[in-house]
Amino acid sequence: MFNIFFKVIRRVGILRFVATRIIKFVILRGLFKNSLNSRYNKFNYKTQELFHSVFAKIFKQNEVGNGNRVWRVEFMNKQLDIPLKKNSLSLDWDIALSVLGHESDIKITYETLLRSSTPPRCFFDIGANYGTHTLLFRSAGVESVAFEPNPSCISYFEKLSEFNDLSTAVEKVALGETTATAELLFPVSSTSLGTLRNSVKENFNKSEELKAIQVDVITIDSYVLEKNKIPELIKIDTEGYELKVLRGASTTIRDHKPLVIFESDNEEERNGLWKIFSEFDYQICPIPIVPDKPVNVLMEEDFLQKKDGNFIAIPLEHSLLQKN
Repeated sequence: MFNIFFKVIRRVGILRFVATRIIKFVILRGLFKNSLNSRYNKFNYKTQELFHSVFAKIFKQNEVGNGNRVWRVEFMNKQLDIPLKKNSLSLDWDIALSVLGHESDIKITYETLLRSSTPPRCFFDIGANYGTHTLLFRSAGVESVAFEPNPSCISYFEKLSEFNDLSTAVEKVALGETTATAELLFPVSSTSLGTLRNSVKENFNKSEELKAIQVDVITIDSYVLEKNKIPELIKIDTEGYELKVLRGASTTIRDHKPLVIFESDNEEERNGLWKIFSEFDYQICPIPIVPDKPVNVLMEEDFLQKKDGNFIAIPLEHSLLQKN
């Protein structure tokens, strides 16, 4: 029922305007906020995604709230609190709804894996952004490492972890094919969109002010060798840099066979992604992965032609493939 309701709101301008004003009033004034928050946590992932699509951007960037509040999200019977600070309300509210509502297929897959008979014991979050994926795994008690080169994102993530009394390893580096330094470019108004890939940089709005910083680049293989931390699940979201990250993880993939969730919106790189996973006896599947249902293994042609989206690469011997 709520899915239909939010879909109608999203499409009908006047309804969206009214609903936005109501939600803004509730959050700014604090009236009925707890009731709204409680109802939100009863939504399924897809409804939370619709709620995010309608309401995540309702506050202007410099809009000041009337006080400091907290938005609570529930994941696998654990709670995470997102502070809604009056001087950073736009960002805080967006992140609060993104924890579960952004790319819900990934969150469904996370829960499926964590509830399986072989849950991942170590999670690498590559391109961690504000660290919300890492927080989900830490709240579930899984050892996690967040890799993020953007100092603004790191600072926010560390404060969010502290607010929830969660300790997390944060590596303030980018991941790539070789150890090096590189230029990270991102819009000043949206620091989460940082990229090392030149062709992606060209997609930024020409009118936006951009900032460039020099960052250290390491490889997954070098990190695993140095720290002796072996990932069983890797999430890669590096704005088009995924292939180079994987090339720098070839030994880890060959020797330890982690599950890999990755984004691929660049059809030109699909051949390279297919080649590297095929070389190490992996199957590529679309997500979400849901309990008690066989995964949908993609053939090469299907993967190469599939529109942008998120995928999971699964080693042939993994239990997820034994159901097929």
